[in-house]
Amino acid sequence: MLTHQGTGTLSTSRLLLRRFTLDDAQAVYDSYTSDEKVSLRHNLDAHQSVEETRTMLAEWIAEYGDKKYYHWVIEHENMVIGEINLFNIANEQERCELGYTIGSKWWNNGFATEAVGEILRFAFEEVHFNKVCARHDADNPASGRVMQKNGMKQEGLFREHAVKKDGAKIDVTFYGILRSEWTAKAPR
Repeated sequence: MLTHQGTGTLSTSRLLLRRFTLDDAQAVYDSYTSDEKVSLRHNLDAHQSVEETRTMLAEWIAEYGDKKYYHWVIEHENMVIGEINLFNIANEQERCELGYTIGSKWWNNGFATEAVGEILRFAFEEVHFNKVCARHDADNPASGRVMQKNGMKQEGLFREHAVKKDGAKIDVTFYGILRSEWTAKAPR
């Protein structure tokens, strides 16, 4: 049985994972919502103004009253560098999906790997999910490496599963990890 508790503050040796506030709008905009490299990876339009980011954050913040809502800002040295969330929660199947975004200025520093590791720990040890899934554009193998480093196993390649803004069809790679696998690899 799942023990939902909502988005609380978590931390690692280098990162603080906490709830968003409207005061984060400028930092989120500067860090990743206006970042063209990030928007290409996520197949989204880069935000054109901080107000666009503020509106998005207001929608997310409004969800924090739901104990089944999990969405954190990722901070490093008091700077917003990204976000991470659990979504598509299937209570009866004790399963969810994991998603994350890191601003391109902070790529290749292990921040996504570290944040994913902490969220997996939380998902399995505190909420008691049995399975956490994640997916990435097959043309973004770096995201797959983040999943692999955290013990996730590739479960499939969905051919032409998504369509980019330019109309190009792309393959999507799916990963998953079970609580039993996490427990077997978790540091003691």
